[in-house]
Amino acid sequence: MSVKKTIVFVCDSCGEIKNKWQGKCPSCLNWNSFQERNAHTIKKLCNKKINLSKSLPINKISIQENLFCPTGSKEFDRVVGGGISKNSIVLLSGAPGVGKSTLVTHIVSKMNENVLYISGEESASQIAARFKRISANNDLVSVSTENNIPSIKEEITALKPKVVIIDSIQTISMERGDSYKTIATTKEVMNEIMSFCNDYDVTFIVLGHVVKDGSMAGPKFLEHMVDIVLFFEYLDEENFRLLRCSKNRFGTTGEVGLFEMGKKGLSEIKSKLHSFTTKDSPLSVGKSLALDFKGKRMFLSEFESLVVKNKTGQGKRVVSGIEPIRFNTLMAIIEKHFNYDLGSFDIYFNILKGVKHTSRLTDLAVIASIISSLENKAFKSNNIFFGEVNFSGEILFNKDKIYGIDLEGTNFQLASQRLSMGSTKTGFKKVNDLKSLLVS
Repeated sequence: MSVKKTIVFVCDSCGEIKNKWQGKCPSCLNWNSFQERNAHTIKKLCNKKINLSKSLPINKISIQENLFCPTGSKEFDRVVGGGISKNSIVLLSGAPGVGKSTLVTHIVSKMNENVLYISGEESASQIAARFKRISANNDLVSVSTENNIPSIKEEITALKPKVVIIDSIQTISMERGDSYKTIATTKEVMNEIMSFCNDYDVTFIVLGHVVKDGSMAGPKFLEHMVDIVLFFEYLDEENFRLLRCSKNRFGTTGEVGLFEMGKKGLSEIKSKLHSFTTKDSPLSVGKSLALDFKGKRMFLSEFESLVVKNKTGQGKRVVSGIEPIRFNTLMAIIEKHFNYDLGSFDIYFNILKGVKHTSRLTDLAVIASIISSLENKAFKSNNIFFGEVNFSGEILFNKDKIYGIDLEGTNFQLASQRLSMGSTKTGFKKVNDLKSLLVS
């Protein structure tokens, strides 16, 4: 006699369970979030055995040494603090198409550990083709296209890998043949992965997508459930990628990794100063060179401005590369300290090669670019602008950043004052001293 299938409705945002469909979830207040699901599956999850642990005095708890497993990728290892910590979970997220799978392929091809690559998005032949295309052959890597927890558990038990790749967590389901994948099931899958880490002595690298605002697709709780959170993102409009760490239970989050995407996959960029400028081209009117930090790495960008008189009325501002609110604040500082009336000008501002900056340490470079266009004079090509500008027109510095600047071996000089470093290079403290550096 067949068992009658009982249907319940589960909110795909918070996991609330109801016997009847409702338009609005009473718990999270989201609309149209209830989805039909088999009650038998829900019951199995709810009745799962829980292992309780007893409390212990803190001075009687043994401390385990945190062992790191270097991956062989120097850029990746530096970001995570020397290598992947054993029995940990690394969450790697990024926009679709940025190269998350390629990065993981680049990493595991260099590892001397047994690796299980589980893909719910690609076929085994597609994964093998990618390994071959980027010459990432490694006999220690096994590939599985199973996308459910029971099958993954069987694979781990049989192969006994040290590292497991999940590509991606949004494609993994709790039961065989279950195509029901929501935020609630993603949380259940992550809970199972956390159990696998301890039960099978395995390190997991879990891939996840991000949405338009840059946050993790699905709930933010994935980030606090894992040990390390990495973001792989576009750095410009060309082929450069940036790997940054927003959470690391075993080390610092101050490092970033730089990669370049090519026909044969990712190559690591090891230079201490990376430039996004137009090479071998002298600065023209309206341009300035900006120095900025991402993590502890220096980046050089080229800012350009065009300021023209508006003949029809109120001037307009078109800004690309920085936040418009911040740009308008800097324009107010120019009006105050340079005695310009910018309301009657059309101002166009852009950062070359599609680079975006959020750091206030590029304030001085923005102002320098605008002043150059207003005065119709250029700066010397080797002058770099670095520093935050406050409402009083004073140039402010982060001392840690200042001491991290190393331009040795380059033809550049820091235009803004280097504080207590004793530099004899051109320097100034007030923003209205910029005009003294204009040469033509």
